[in-house]
Amino acid sequence: MAEVAAGAGIALAAEQAVSTTAYAGAVGYAIGKSTMPLKATYTMIAHAADDSSRHSLARRNHTLTVIGNKAYIFGGDVQSKDSLNNDWQITSNDMHVVTLSSSGEPESDYHMIPALPSQEGGKVPKARTLHSACAFDGCVAIYGGMDESKQIIEEDASIWLFDPEKKSWSELPANNSESDSKPGSRFRANLFAHSNRLILYGGMDTMMTQSSEVWQFDIDTGVWQKISEAPASESSAAFTNGVLYLISSSDPMSSQLHHLNLICKDVSWKSITFPTNPMAPGPRPREHGGLLPITTGYGRNFLVYFLGAREKPSSHDKSEGVTQWSDMWTLQIPSSNLSVERKTTLSEAIKPAKIKDAIRSMLPGTESGVYTWAEVEVQIPKPDELNAEGKLHPGPRSFFGCDVMDGGRSVAIWGGEDAKGERVGDGWIVRLE
Repeated sequence: MAEVAAGAGIALAAEQAVSTTAYAGAVGYAIGKSTMPLKATYTMIAHAADDSSRHSLARRNHTLTVIGNKAYIFGGDVQSKDSLNNDWQITSNDMHVVTLSSSGEPESDYHMIPALPSQEGGKVPKARTLHSACAFDGCVAIYGGMDESKQIIEEDASIWLFDPEKKSWSELPANNSESDSKPGSRFRANLFAHSNRLILYGGMDTMMTQSSEVWQFDIDTGVWQKISEAPASESSAAFTNGVLYLISSSDPMSSQLHHLNLICKDVSWKSITFPTNPMAPGPRPREHGGLLPITTGYGRNFLVYFLGAREKPSSHDKSEGVTQWSDMWTLQIPSSNLSVERKTTLSEAIKPAKIKDAIRSMLPGTESGVYTWAEVEVQIPKPDELNAEGKLHPGPRSFFGCDVMDGGRSVAIWGGEDAKGERVGDGWIVRLE
């Protein structure tokens, strides 16, 4: 009997050793495995014909803001019927709403909401293009832009808020007394939400000068405050986890990533140079494309940089005739820290990506991958996800509206201008994994 017990003990110990070795091997594989490249699947969700009216969704220079399972499309310009008008016709100030995913409740795939004030006698925003927008506290926040006559809209640094529940607009005026203590009128800026504040970066002012200023607007007090002067004036900007990211290009062989952490006490810019030449992976410089923060879960974070117009070609550039890009790249950025809040589960609080990066940084011959680029691999969608036109990709385009979808793993795109210089009116969802 004792011999049987001893044999069972030896067998159990051996099984545990094998299990432990297998587990250690799996962990080692997970730590050693690279997080890039990511794979992307493009799915067309809708297509609007160009009817050349102010309500047409075949537009450019508009904004797309995701709240919940809906995309809110506002402003922009459509193809002009008048050739003397330099191909410019402003859209209406209606809000267009497109459902991105099913909520389980009866709802329309698309509807248009006319501009109505939140209270009787109140104001609504003018029709505009080249404005900036972001989601803030369940609303769509709008700033700046240009009007029908190609003039910058003068609104004394006010913020407009569209409430999807009330389907109405309200204005948040700036309470700064001095004109130089607020950003002033501008177009083509970037607007981001940060706690109870809105962050505004860049844009063109009334003198048609490209700004590199960073401002914040306190919603509670209505006061603007200048935070910093960025090292570059660029249209490509993103904001996530309290950090503002910019991408600029100074020469044909390399580009720079600039980042400003607004959570740190010492608010200062840091810059990293990365190659953009055939000898090393890196995205080509582009304008009026997309730069958005995404996550693949478990605390792993990226910036996704995609589509857009080609910058001025150089003697080193062999892609003659290319006016727009159709590629997508990801930049791995620092993983999220452990976060414990109310109703947070253990799996949500623990961020394996942070742990993995810490381990990889201590192992010889391995790197965490932070601040490295990789081109996204495009996947063929499933047969039931193919659209009627059979398109697998939106193709080269710029001046489109885009935003990150709820959950942070997918991106929504609408409209823009194609390589022929024509407005397009299709919507896409890009799933990254």
